[in-house]
Amino acid sequence: MVDKLTLKDESRFIVLGSLIHRQFSNLYSLQAILNNPFHYLYGYYRNGKLVGFVHFVQSFEVFDLVNLVVDKKWRKKGIASSLLDYAFANIKDMRSVLLEVRESNKEAVSLYTKYGFQKIHIRKRYYGNEDALIMEKVF
Repeated sequence: MVDKLTLKDESRFIVLGSLIHRQFSNLYSLQAILNNPFHYLYGYYRNGKLVGFVHFVQSFEVFDLVNLVVDKKWRKKGIASSLLDYAFANIKDMRSVLLEVRESNKEAVSLYTKYGFQKIHIRKRYYGNEDALIMEKVF
């Protein structure tokens, strides 16, 4: 089930976020995100437990897909797709979405391509010795 996160999800939000960035808890405050009307944060719940989330930030009609993460035990079960489907159906005025992904993250690149994202730029050595792909979806 997909729904908006609440403050009660804070500990799981940090645990899941730590899967994608070691310093996640220093970079993101759930309370600040929830209080900002230009942030959209949806979680996927299984048996009442947060097992994945997607986070978008709006800048006028352009949105940045900031984070999409699914617990390792729940991957390859359609959760990331459910989160994207829900967000794309519920966020109004979305005209384009930008994201950045490690070039080596083939599963994520494949998912984004399936959703109509196209590679528009490469940031060389953005992740140390690894390049970042910049991808865009235009509605």
